[in-house]
Amino acid sequence: EGAQPAGVARAYAVPRDKRFVFATEYVGFERHLPHCGVRLVTLAERPRLFEMRGFLDAEDAEALIEDALRIDDDEHRLMRSSTGPSGYRTSSVRTSENAWVKSTPTALKLKRRAFDVLGFPHFDEGMADGLQVLRYNASNAYVAHTDYLSQPAGVSGEAMNPAVGGANRLATLFLYLSDVDQGGQTVFPEIPAPPGAAD
Repeated sequence: EGAQPAGVARAYAVPRDKRFVFATEYVGFERHLPHCGVRLVTLAERPRLFEMRGFLDAEDAEALIEDALRIDDDEHRLMRSSTGPSGYRTSSVRTSENAWVKSTPTALKLKRRAFDVLGFPHFDEGMADGLQVLRYNASNAYVAHTDYLSQPAGVSGEAMNPAVGGANRLATLFLYLSDVDQGGQTVFPEIPAPPGAAD
């Protein structure tokens, strides 16, 4: 109950000009992706939200943190987070620090795994962001926002399409690299809190 039975095939029709996106089925549904050893558990149907079990292990998490702390170039090193699609602009709504880990062995391995989970036939660096490693200290936060950008007036569709070199996100994968006793959660304000969740 609540899991895709072994050996039961499911077929999904995808229009020719669209990308495949996993069906949610229902909250609590668990789907095994044998090609990459990951299990997706549906947490919400709108927006589509899944927990990825088996995607990240402790060694990769530690390596990614070390990679982020080693970066010393001014564009990618750990520093106050910025907002917006271009340029460096700090904002009072985003108070974390971040580094961009782009081409270390661990970053490449995780980006390739993400492409596998998302159902891409092959890895394409041109359609991937670097891994944005964030550090939230006590009282740091990023207020509710979307990672997918709406198309601004006067900007072509191609400029927004990552398949042709544009700058937008098809999906966002959160990887929690450490745990804390209190706080540290990601809140999706349009999704009702599950029973028993902390306020």
